[in-house]
Amino acid sequence: MKIHFKLYFTSLILSLCCVSSLKAQENVDYIENWNLKQTYEYLLKNRVWIKEGIKDNFSFLELDGKYEKGNWMEAQDANQIRKLTFKTEGKHDLGNFSVWGNFQYSRIMEDSVQLRHQTRINPDAPLYFGSLRKNYYERDLYKINGVVRYDFADGAMPVGIDFDYRVGNHFSNNDPRARIADYQFNTKLFVGRKFNQFDIYLSGLYGYGRERVGVGYKNDQHMNNTSDPLYVNWLMNGFGRTNQQIRDMNYNDDMDCYGLSLLASTSINPQHKLNGKIEFIKETQLFKFFDNSPETFTRLNKYNRQTISADILWNTTFTNPNRNSSFRLRLGNIQGDDFNYSISSNNYVFLENMAILETVQGWNKWQAKASITYLQRDSEDGSMGINLAYTHLLPSLKLGYTFDLAEKHRLQPSIGFSYRKVLKELFKYPAISPGIFTDVIMLKNYNFFSTAASQFSFGLDYQFRKSSSTAFHIGLHSDYYKRADLNTANPYYQFIGKDRLNSNLTFSVYF
Repeated sequence: MKIHFKLYFTSLILSLCCVSSLKAQENVDYIENWNLKQTYEYLLKNRVWIKEGIKDNFSFLELDGKYEKGNWMEAQDANQIRKLTFKTEGKHDLGNFSVWGNFQYSRIMEDSVQLRHQTRINPDAPLYFGSLRKNYYERDLYKINGVVRYDFADGAMPVGIDFDYRVGNHFSNNDPRARIADYQFNTKLFVGRKFNQFDIYLSGLYGYGRERVGVGYKNDQHMNNTSDPLYVNWLMNGFGRTNQQIRDMNYNDDMDCYGLSLLASTSINPQHKLNGKIEFIKETQLFKFFDNSPETFTRLNKYNRQTISADILWNTTFTNPNRNSSFRLRLGNIQGDDFNYSISSNNYVFLENMAILETVQGWNKWQAKASITYLQRDSEDGSMGINLAYTHLLPSLKLGYTFDLAEKHRLQPSIGFSYRKVLKELFKYPAISPGIFTDVIMLKNYNFFSTAASQFSFGLDYQFRKSSSTAFHIGLHSDYYKRADLNTANPYYQFIGKDRLNSNLTFSVYF
């Protein structure tokens, strides 16, 4: 109760600081103009430029409903997801101060989830509970994000603090049932120096959090069951290394992270603006079970994870106001390795390499967004001899057009297509089955990640400018995914779903 009160109180303060009138045509640009939207999203991830990059007195309220259904998914995803999100956000300048705040609440209902009890913020973690029985999950998520910046030395030396706070409550209602609580608090301190043609910032990150997981049974008849595989609870400690868990089905995951970022921007000439960031993050996750030992807990696993990433945005301004262009390049490398205390050695390793190049181009009433993504992942369990690795290439293209229905009304239809091509895949699996729980996870995921797929996107956005200070937006978007034919000749073939439909309806008010 105290946590929720603090969340609502902080959100109220942030909203009051940020709410004021703004011309509607300036507000709705962030939705109508894909180039501005891409820049806006970039600056919210790299908030040192909040003063220069986000319009003063920009505020909005948003209600978003999402619905997903289909069997084309990873093994531990949900067949059906319903999600309702309320979000409020705003930014305001007060002299040398710049303040931006965001509050978000999400209510998520996941139907037919199996194989893992999780918060869904830690997908490559090596330790979790799971069962073969399909479950129904409900999740409540509260997020508060904010940044405060003050410019010293007549604006030449910006200093600020940036924070992200998340609280989650998750529970399932079928045996074996779970209750999971999580929180995460990350904060960054940054200092910068501004010159005539460029600026540079140094930012330091510290964060901590916890996931508290407990699994039990509502029906006593299932508590000591080991015969019906649907009701057996399993503890995964690695990438396929499992054992049946009848009692003591709880653990804490204590998370700490440190990081350092270097950010810079420059105006190459009046028409070209370049922003860039390089970041390093070191994270430690300690999984432990509380007991009566002298230390009060037993260590289960320690997972070390480090991330190196780069994020570059290049914007071009034309003399023609109806022409715009931007390019964004994102690079990332994640490396994870654990120390499994049950075997007193490193057992699980995880590797991810990612590169995304995207561009947004606008000509009069036409807009286009194109991107190409390179993704490489490799997960391996040394003691079990299990290795799943794959490389994907994902090109995509999206086109949109703006219709002026009346002086204050606009309609924007859009259509898009993307394709997931499997460049490379590797799967090593022991000849003797490690157990049915491991079999279902590994074989489903191998077939999912080694199969090509297409995505078709459709969108329709409507904007109405009610007055000089208020605008409304309604958006309807759908994505349809369809896999290619499965390779039924491979020795690990397992049938998985054919398609999936994701839809969302958004209502926004800008003021």
